[in-house]
Amino acid sequence: MSILRSLTNKITMVTAIAAITGLSYTQNSNASVEMMGLNLSAAGFGTTVLPGKLNTNYTYPTENYFQNWSSKGVKLIRFPITWERMQTSLNADLDRDQVKLLLQTLNYAKKYNMQIIIDVHNYGRYYGKIIGKDIPYTGYSTFIQKLVMEFNHHPSILGWDIMNEPYGMPTGNWPKAAQLGIDAVRSYDKKRPIFIEGEAYSTASRWKIFSDGLKNLKDPYNNLVFSAHIYFDSNESGVYAPQDMSKVHANLGIEKVKPFVDWLKENNLRGYIGEMGIPDDNPIWNVVMDNTLKYLSDQCIPTTYWAAGPWWGSYKLAVEPINGKDRPQWPTIKKYVGKTCDDFGPVKSMNPSPIKPPVVQPPITTPNSGSNINNFTNNDWDRGIWRKSAGFTIPASVKNKSDFVKGATVKLADGQTRKITAVYVNGANMSVYLEGSTLNASNVGYPKNIEIVGNNNSAPTPNPNPTPSKPINDKIVATSVINNFTNNDWNRGMWRKSAGFTIPNNEINRTHFKKGNLVKFADGQVRKITASYSVGSNISVYLEGSALDAYKTGYPNKVQIINENVQETKPTPPNNSVIEVQSTINNFTNNDWNKGIYRKNPGFSIPTNITNKSIFKVGAKVKFANNEVRTIKQIYIVNNNMSVYVDGSSLDGNRVGYPNKVAVVQ
Repeated sequence: MSILRSLTNKITMVTAIAAITGLSYTQNSNASVEMMGLNLSAAGFGTTVLPGKLNTNYTYPTENYFQNWSSKGVKLIRFPITWERMQTSLNADLDRDQVKLLLQTLNYAKKYNMQIIIDVHNYGRYYGKIIGKDIPYTGYSTFIQKLVMEFNHHPSILGWDIMNEPYGMPTGNWPKAAQLGIDAVRSYDKKRPIFIEGEAYSTASRWKIFSDGLKNLKDPYNNLVFSAHIYFDSNESGVYAPQDMSKVHANLGIEKVKPFVDWLKENNLRGYIGEMGIPDDNPIWNVVMDNTLKYLSDQCIPTTYWAAGPWWGSYKLAVEPINGKDRPQWPTIKKYVGKTCDDFGPVKSMNPSPIKPPVVQPPITTPNSGSNINNFTNNDWDRGIWRKSAGFTIPASVKNKSDFVKGATVKLADGQTRKITAVYVNGANMSVYLEGSTLNASNVGYPKNIEIVGNNNSAPTPNPNPTPSKPINDKIVATSVINNFTNNDWNRGMWRKSAGFTIPNNEINRTHFKKGNLVKFADGQVRKITASYSVGSNISVYLEGSALDAYKTGYPNKVQIINENVQETKPTPPNNSVIEVQSTINNFTNNDWNKGIYRKNPGFSIPTNITNKSIFKVGAKVKFANNEVRTIKQIYIVNNNMSVYVDGSSLDGNRVGYPNKVAVVQ
């Protein structure tokens, strides 16, 4: 939470920055990283009076703050400082009184075995003037250089946050200044990470819009960590003014931080949440923060809470105890204190193991026959191409029924070759389904043709429709640990490129983890094994469906073989989903429900009314907002709500839950 915003309630967003092209950067391993820490604010107070007077306009924490928080397990501190106090005039030497005070702070941290991130808390400004516009870039880089030169020797410093929440800067100014700041740090410190915050107050949800160009920054020692901030109120300012609380739900924070995490993954970069804070006046915010911290911890992305330290008083985001009594936020924060990762996430660095993926032979490409694709479009089909997974529809001629069979290989108009996994004849049409991801109708749909190019006897590719047609009887046949390693191809023992994992090569695993058997993962998913290969002391196991989320299913989780085979679910044929009635989904979220969708099993909640009771019945088919069709298995009426349970795997509340509707179709 920026002090500027907390004191003046100033909420400003700037125009989007143009992305700068250039080279991306690769990760660098670090020592163990604490997943939870605090902002210990003191020296950054009172910026309306600069440089200000010690203990009147600003202060520095006394030893007891470090002693108290260390006794609670906190080992990571982000410590804001003010440029104008540390260097009272541009290009001057550092103020010796401030140097002594900061050195004293670092010594306290050392005494209590705490790590400090020094944060230049200046918003891209010096005495209110913008770097690169009103202040020369060299003035900024010279300050960073002097700061690092002065304190580089101190062992308690974890790294350098070279600017807090830059905002309102002309396009291109912050990336240029950041690069100069990196260069300035590296002139004296070759080892520690440099923390790079984003524009527009470093807001996580808007990171890609305003800060995408930062991916082009260069560090010769490959040790940059990108730092976003996240607050959960409607405008993400951290002010938490009165707002519509009906829009606050348990996974709100995950939704807000995910754009930043996705950006890190897309660009193979490392990240950290420099600020996150919630008010103490409504327990729902603790639920939101808890879920967000769990998500970030699973991703190995650390967080420092805003804020602790002197002078906060009754400030509702503060976590500093009052009269020795913990604040309401502390129990949630405490759950994550002491957790560590080997490196800043989202991709955790580990020593790779030499595991080879299966060798897939190229398909035969001699054309045998072909067909035109049917010309129709509706909610499920686009120019004869199935919207939900890889499939198309063609005329059900004698020739097509003979040639387009399961196991045959087809060539699409864009040159792709895929293997047929299922075929269904629906009157005058054939629905043909393929391995792999959904097809692009613009490239391969009507009026284009499709060819049969032969059979492919190589290792099978996953079936994209793994959902079972009936609930699975989870009788466990065998259980195995997942191998613990990560490299460019594997993440926590999970294959990055498609659905697969690796386990130890022992007799039990060789017996049970084989083609056709069902595997159940830690997140409850059930998949069918399509291939397994013994590679030295390991077994590589490949599955139907899309790639798995290593953070939910990978090491240290286990996998289980269960005793039923998945039955193929026949996809809904074209023009066969006539909507009879729709219902809203109930809007509530708790530990068991997410936006009206049951977390533990496939189910949803709708209002109990005459229409819903007469239409939503066992055996009826329901269609969700993502066009998925399921069959109702059970219904329970509890006062004003109906809990409806369907076949298949658990539903995603973020995709199909409130405010979406669910429809009964025939």
